[in-house]
Amino acid sequence: MTKNFLAQSQEMKKTLVEMRRCIHENAEWGDELPITTRFVMDKLKVLGLDAKEICKSGVVATIEGGKPGKTILLRADMDALPMKETNGLTFASKTAYAHTCGPAATTCTRPCFWARPKCSMKTAPTCAAR
Repeated sequence: MTKNFLAQSQEMKKTLVEMRRCIHENAEWGDELPITTRFVMDKLKVLGLDAKEICKSGVVATIEGGKPGKTILLRADMDALPMKETNGLTFASKTAYAHTCGPAATTCTRPCFWARPKCSMKTAPTCAAR
């Protein structure tokens, strides 16, 4: 029996937190995102997706749905803001930039929830996502 979405999400929590903190600690700004771009591409490949860098710091991967049809876009900003993080957290940014408005979280969660490995065809999205 396929586990429900909440149970699958809870199983992924540790991995998602680790991924978000890695992106958060290595914050990059503008379109100069070599560390973040490589990190995202590597993680998408681990999920079994064909990740491609389509422009400078622009990554795309298609997650096939359970049925043929339309494709929807899931977009996530990957860059930080040009400001120093001073909150003292153990995973605070080590650079002169900071993710202070959520990009690190959306960059990790968008593909992970749609391509969750234990997803069956019954619970898969009925459309493709890119």
